[in-house]
Amino acid sequence: MSRTRIIPLITLVTAIGTLPARAADEGKAWTLHDCMAYAVEHSPRSKIQELTNANTDRDHLAAIMNFLPYISGSVGANANFGRSLDPETNTYTAQNNFNNSYSVSGSLPLFNGFKVVNNLRIAKIARLQGAENMQLINDEIALETMQAYADVHYYRGMVNLAGEQLAESKNTLYQAKVQEELGLKGNADVLEIEAKVASEDFNLTRQQNLYADAMLKLKEAMFYPIGDTLPLDTTQHWAMAPLAPHVPADSIYRTATDFLPKARIAQLDFQTAMLNFRTAKWQLLPSLSLSGGVSTSYSQTIGGNAVEHAPFRQQFKDRVGKYVSVGLNIPIFKNYSQQITIAKQRNLMKISDQEQKQTLHEIESEIQRAVQDMEGTAKEYIQCTKQVIAQEMAYKAMRRKYEEGLASVIDLQTSSNQLLVAKAAKLNALLQYLIKKRVVDYYKGTPYLEQDY
Repeated sequence: MSRTRIIPLITLVTAIGTLPARAADEGKAWTLHDCMAYAVEHSPRSKIQELTNANTDRDHLAAIMNFLPYISGSVGANANFGRSLDPETNTYTAQNNFNNSYSVSGSLPLFNGFKVVNNLRIAKIARLQGAENMQLINDEIALETMQAYADVHYYRGMVNLAGEQLAESKNTLYQAKVQEELGLKGNADVLEIEAKVASEDFNLTRQQNLYADAMLKLKEAMFYPIGDTLPLDTTQHWAMAPLAPHVPADSIYRTATDFLPKARIAQLDFQTAMLNFRTAKWQLLPSLSLSGGVSTSYSQTIGGNAVEHAPFRQQFKDRVGKYVSVGLNIPIFKNYSQQITIAKQRNLMKISDQEQKQTLHEIESEIQRAVQDMEGTAKEYIQCTKQVIAQEMAYKAMRRKYEEGLASVIDLQTSSNQLLVAKAAKLNALLQYLIKKRVVDYYKGTPYLEQDY
């Protein structure tokens, strides 16, 4: 992941639409919420998960259908030539016969080790997992877009700072040339300032390139058409939000495990593993099934030796046969395969339990880190603000000394660079604090798209 940048805590307009053409036609700039909503809607990852969830719904329907009986029907016809069995007398004859048969049969498992019931439970859990996976993907996409959006604003701010520094240096160069003509400055001083202007011009170009690259990464995160223009809202007010009251990370963690998609997925994985293990154990028990059917037939002799036969309707009615059966299957020995399956499912359940513990530990660590980062960057911003004030005063004093001939161009350039670094650090600290605050709010239970900006 690229350098973490932080978005400003500002008021953003509600989503104004997701299509770029619409935003351009209405002449509205894209807010952070617009970008995140567009990214979630158009991301292939979201669409893939939607299709996966659709398949999960079909699996759930199939699990429900397994409670219904299996019914099948068949129709057959055959002709016998030469010596064959006469269906009328059930004796062999030399006559040619035509036979037509019909049957319908069905079966219903009465008990199969709760396999059907557990499969339905697993299918229900899979649907819940699909919903949690969708939420997790949407949260990840929103966070990635948020970070890319913050990068754009950071580098745009750096472009502005570099432009201001260059403009001031050009003004200094103009004054130096005037002073050179008046004999107050030497040519060496002018050349040093020209070198400073060239260096700052290069820095401006570099920041512009970084800004363009940040815009490209934002489009990539949004799955936005690369060749289209993406006008962002540049009228937003950048201000430090009131510091959030301290909330212990452990209290956030205790509630976060109940709703965070990552934690819920781990819990559901463990539940699925337990059901698979129980299903494997129950397969050692006998299975009981019920089956039944009905059949009938029609026959007649064909050829030159044909004899009189009953009409089709009468034969169809008279030859109806029915049956009902109950089957009990007792597993005695299956090459030890079922015991192996049980052992493997037990191990998979233990693996899932350990993975759940690992996931919960990672979440606890992430929450602790997010709280620490939020509080740490808030302190950094306060210190950076003081540093900017001090550097501005130092630069003004150094500029007066330079104008009075008491300081060299190198001293002025050093002071100017220190001021630029201080302002950049302040901007970075502001962005970092605000995005870390968004992350902490997410762990408190508010998805990124539902937070106030």
